[in-house]
Amino acid sequence: IRTPIADRPASIDSGSRPITRDDLLRRGLEHGAVIAPVYSQDEARERAVYRSEFDFEDGPAMPFVVRPFTASAPSDASHETDSSERVSLCGTSRAGPLAGLRCIELCWVWSGPLVGQILADLGAEVIKVESLSRFDPYRTRGLEHLRREMDEEVWLESSIYFHSLNRNKLGLTVDLKQERGIEVMKSLIARSDLLLHNFTAGTLDRLGLTKDLMQSVNPAITVLSMSGPGQGSALHALRSYGLVLSALGGAEYLIEDRGQFLGSPTYSLSDPNAALFATMGALAGAYRSSQTNIGSAVDVSQIEAAGTVVGTPIAGGDHDQYAEQRTGKFGEYPFGTVGEPDGDPVPRPAA
Repeated sequence: IRTPIADRPASIDSGSRPITRDDLLRRGLEHGAVIAPVYSQDEARERAVYRSEFDFEDGPAMPFVVRPFTASAPSDASHETDSSERVSLCGTSRAGPLAGLRCIELCWVWSGPLVGQILADLGAEVIKVESLSRFDPYRTRGLEHLRREMDEEVWLESSIYFHSLNRNKLGLTVDLKQERGIEVMKSLIARSDLLLHNFTAGTLDRLGLTKDLMQSVNPAITVLSMSGPGQGSALHALRSYGLVLSALGGAEYLIEDRGQFLGSPTYSLSDPNAALFATMGALAGAYRSSQTNIGSAVDVSQIEAAGTVVGTPIAGGDHDQYAEQRTGKFGEYPFGTVGEPDGDPVPRPAA
């Protein structure tokens, strides 16, 4: 739903009273539904979807906030301060520029595991943690229709999408709802440099893995969170996935054809974009820790990451000689294409 609220209310179904887009979002939050309206960038700003750190006069900032831990945090366990001589938990050495870096990945689906994939491809030791009762849904990506036609153990190990995102990683199953599981995690945290997760805000706290606990176990660790809105957003409790994030971030609003709203044909805009920003934040935190032995909490907003692509010129197919100006919080953005002599469209720059 993209039309401005004052112009056209929407209905969830034919039997409901007309509701606005804000009503739709509020109901989704109340019921934990993965649903959201399409906002422009200005509308997102007005509703505090973006956090104050991201939204400023000269343009959008990086879509993550880095908060260093206090240097004087008490430690209740010994932690490794030098990873240069670290022995891999799997007994083999890794090559690459990030060799010696150990990362705990509590991520699923696409955005979070892609961060782990990038780090692992660069030589880091990435330990992917899953639960036997709630495995990563990407284990069956592309194979959903074969659930009753394949042996379950084979079915859970056969998705090429899962294997691509989780290559070069170690796998570990831990029940974080059990005290023993938390103790295992504390042991890992004490010997690691990074912890990544893309859970809804507050999930780790409810499980008992609070920032204070992790800091007490390892004051040098970098904890990277990739919740959809990020802590501090008016929507921090929102459950979300790709299209919800790009819709709220202002990116979907701009995808149209001569005034006709189209939206993305797929949900592939948000996740890889957020993963790249999250990788930057994770490495920035790890670098600072290596220099100061002080850890950080890096809080990524995947909605803000989608907001960063607003204003990027895009080719508009057959829009030869046609360009449209969009004005928003961060300036005027040209879209469309101009024709070259051979007829191939090229992006049209700002005048």
